[in-house]
Amino acid sequence: MIKPFKKISWIITLLFSIYVLILVYPNPLFAHKHEFKQFTVHSDQEIPNEIEQVLDLVTYKISQSELYNQDLKFNIFVCNDNWRFKFLTRNPNAAGLVHFVLSRNVFVRSCDIVNDKIIPPDTWKFGTEDRSMNWLLSHELTHSMQSYHDRFMVFKTSVPIIEGYADYIGKFDTFDFLKYQKDFRENHVEMDPANGLYKKYHLFVADFIDNKGYSFLKLVEESPDLNLIEELRKN
Repeated sequence: MIKPFKKISWIITLLFSIYVLILVYPNPLFAHKHEFKQFTVHSDQEIPNEIEQVLDLVTYKISQSELYNQDLKFNIFVCNDNWRFKFLTRNPNAAGLVHFVLSRNVFVRSCDIVNDKIIPPDTWKFGTEDRSMNWLLSHELTHSMQSYHDRFMVFKTSVPIIEGYADYIGKFDTFDFLKYQKDFRENHVEMDPANGLYKKYHLFVADFIDNKGYSFLKLVEESPDLNLIEELRKN
């Protein structure tokens, strides 16, 4: 007879293994699929054809990254049901998530695909003007590309560089360096990462790439300290 403790341990291990398997292959949870270019979009609701317009914008943005390769394949899972998003990300307030080590799957919260908009959680307290669906997908797909380059990059590289670069690509066509610098100098609330935005990290990465001539991989290699952003208060 199996001792109670061993039996419980076995059950927990089994359940954990099943959960990991679902994260790697969540396809059965999504009844709808749309394939376009190098993307396969899965959803728990029907997918309108406007997704292709969104993905065209996404392709333009992620192709600006040195990590991009047109042969890469991306799986995107749109979770319109909140329970599904919570189950797959364990973070109901997030916009999207990539489990770096386990897989390159992109999980995103409910979106208005036709209008290229994210449907934010009820707790969201900022504007959504610069948080389109194409931004979200580009941001999360940058994480996928980071994982393709090095599955363990998330453990080796600082959060400001990982997330700042994802926003750098995600907002490639709308970023205003001087506006971000002004908000940073004025200690704008949206420049505090504790509020769920990566604008400070984005400014940090943009300064190194656009002004100092760094590549993303050079940033990863040298891993400059975030405190260097304080230089932007002076000039």
